[in-house]
Amino acid sequence: MAKKSLSLNLPAEVVIEILSWLPIKSISRFRCVSKFWHHLLTKDIHFTKLYQDRCNKNPGILVIRREFNAPNDDEEEDIIILSDSDEDEEEEEEILGDTKEIVKFYCAIDLTACNESIELDSSYLPSFCYIYGICNGLVCLADDEYNFCIWNPLLKDHVVIPCLPSSSHFPGCDEVTSAGFGYNQDTNQCIVITFCIIDRKEAGYMSHVSLYTLGRDSAWRTIEGVPYFVDSHATPINGALHWLAFTQSLTLILSFNMNDEVFQEIPPPNDVRFDVDGEYNHDMKIGELGGLLSIFIQPTGENVQIWVLREYAEVHSWTKTFVIGQLDLYPLGATHEEEIILHCKSAGQLILYNPRTYSVRNEEFGFEFHDAFIFIGSILSPTLIRGARDTFT
Repeated sequence: MAKKSLSLNLPAEVVIEILSWLPIKSISRFRCVSKFWHHLLTKDIHFTKLYQDRCNKNPGILVIRREFNAPNDDEEEDIIILSDSDEDEEEEEEILGDTKEIVKFYCAIDLTACNESIELDSSYLPSFCYIYGICNGLVCLADDEYNFCIWNPLLKDHVVIPCLPSSSHFPGCDEVTSAGFGYNQDTNQCIVITFCIIDRKEAGYMSHVSLYTLGRDSAWRTIEGVPYFVDSHATPINGALHWLAFTQSLTLILSFNMNDEVFQEIPPPNDVRFDVDGEYNHDMKIGELGGLLSIFIQPTGENVQIWVLREYAEVHSWTKTFVIGQLDLYPLGATHEEEIILHCKSAGQLILYNPRTYSVRNEEFGFEFHDAFIFIGSILSPTLIRGARDTFT
């Protein structure tokens, strides 16, 4: 007797509900089941948002480990360098000589199982050494010459974007000081932006701005510059990118709306003094905690302070939320249990701080690492986003 095939015609909403809970590897395989599934899993912005919202319940960590091997000597042991200061970098150059840098990426999908992290396969990528942003499961990488790549490490999908205009494109430009990366959920496009500084001495700073939109542009665009020195990685929140920016007398937060392509100033907390007698006296970084813009401040000789902007762009809503202590810590984000995820750079470790119980615990990777980032996987494909440029209107 011939076997009868079993066919289930489930309503589309039931299919979507089931698929939205599946692992990313399953989603990538199921794209070829049918035209409907392919469109749903690659081009449907609403499904992508639903899937991402459910992934956001389980933040993970991506870390970078830098190793240096002596050339043409396979038996030479790896040299591990973990440094941030200029003095250390000078000493590093003397130690390394002609050694070759090897960059390795590790990912812990579950924050509570960092010791089970996996090394991500990056052998198919060009030689990109630095992370300039992570957003919606996409990683923006660049090399020393600011050649950029957008990478989904879980899908093993990447796009190399066109070369950035040389500094000679901007007369008087000294160097690229900062870059930013974000994903625009409204348009299903990726944004890469760079700042090239001109020091006009008495007239103050001026930064030329270059912008590339993956899914729209075939080349970089130049947009209106800003009168600031921008020197930090961007933090994407509320459809905008955010940096620390400086004039000769002020420190502020600079935001860039990805829809309108407009810059805006966000003043820091009124109660925070950023200088004493004209001297810069604190370590300050911006980040995201619980979906809100935050500032991480450590005045010289004082405790670490974390301020949160409760109402976006409203300076009166800055709230000093946590005071931690005099530690070499950098905040990465928060868990859904409201623990603060901190990176101790000097020790190459992750620390989780519980503000309710004032307790801390370490999450061990089993090795030291150079940098760490919150990472939440996604089904976004850089290749498919780039392909949408042909139909952009």
